[in-house]
Parts: sequence; C-alpha cells; structure tokens
Amino acid sequence: MFADLHAVLVLAALIVPLVAVAVSPAWRPRPLRVVAVALLPIAVVGLAFLSLLSARGTAVAEWLFPLVGMTVAGLFVKSRRAFEVMRWGLFGLAVVLSVHAMALRTHGYASSRASRMYQAFEKARLAGVAERLQAELPADAELPPGPVSDVLGDPAAACWERKALRPLWHTCFTGLHEVIRTPGAVWYPGGPIARSARRLEWRSENATPGHE
Repeated sequence: MFADLHAVLVLAALIVPLVAVAVSPAWRPRPLRVVAVALLPIAVVGLAFLSLLSARGTAVAEWLFPLVGMTVAGLFVKSRRAFEVMRWGLFGLAVVLSVHAMALRTHGYASSRASRMYQAFEKARLAGVAERLQAELPADAELPPGPVSDVLGDPAAACWERKALRPLWHTCFTGLHEVIRTPGAVWYPGGPIARSARRLEWRSENATPGHE
C-alpha cells in the first residue's frame, strides 16, 4: 500500500505541473536564470541520493520527476504565485519521496540489482554447507537423500529464506520490486560425500518430500 501511494506521488510530481501549465500557460517562457535557480535545490537532492547508491538501489524517479516537473512549471506556468508554490512544493516532495524510497528498500522492497546480491548470497551459503559436510564427514560416507540439517544436526546452518523479486505496476519508473521470501532448506541428493557435497540444492518447504 505504501509503495502504491509512493508511486502515485511520484507521478503527481510530473502531472500537477502539466495541469498548471494547461490552466495558466505562459506564452513567453520565464528567464532561464530564474528557472535554473528554482531547479538547483532539487538537483542537489538528486546528487545526494545518487551518492548513496547501494545493492538495493537508490532513489532516481523520486527527484527526477520533480526536476522535470519544475522545469515545465518554471518555463511555462504564467502565474508567479503558482510558480513559487510549485518551486518549494516540488523541492519538499523530492526530499520526502527520496527518503521514503530508501526506507522502502529496507522494508520489503528492492531494485533489480538486489537479485544478483541474493543469488550470490545463496551460492556462498551452499558452498559453506558443502565445505562443512566435507570437513565433518568421511569422503566415502554414503548418505540417503534428505535435508542437510538432519545430517549436521544444525537447522540454522542449512535452512534459510530465499529472496526473490516481484515487479509491481510502477516498477518501470520507481525501480521498486516487492521482495518475496520463501522458507526452505538445503537438500542432499544422496550418495557419497566426495561426489554429492557439491550437488547440494536449496528446496522450498513445499517442494520437500513429506511436507504437509
């Protein structure tokens, strides 16, 4: 719900100035120097958040849409009062939306670049479990197929939630994906440790035989 409202406000940063132009058009554009001064605070917000780029992504549309909207309003809105209202209103909106975008990325949402991070994390976890099996059991030991946690006696070492990304209706401009968490465990394929420790795979609880 918060992500949807966030996306609506991002769109409003562009739509409201266009509506203002339609209501109060200026046939002679405002001087570029005046427009540039109005754009500067929003541009500073953009540069600040671009410097915070992380694996989960950063705010872009949240300040870019207000920047474009302010450019349109600055050049083509005739009313001086409307220009001043949008100048500070869009600046404030850019700040709030950018901060909120970063907050969403730590509470259930992420950008597409996080997918690679999740895959690398899982690959590293699987490699760690394989190394532990080889260190704790003889290489010629044969085990039946089953959860690795049963072998190691340590569910925390071989059970975790897989994270995947699901696109939303606004992903194309906000870059936000919903993070879907699926609980599961590492599965041993069966056979001798020397051969099968490198063939481990993560399985969701629903895909595990015997799961009810």
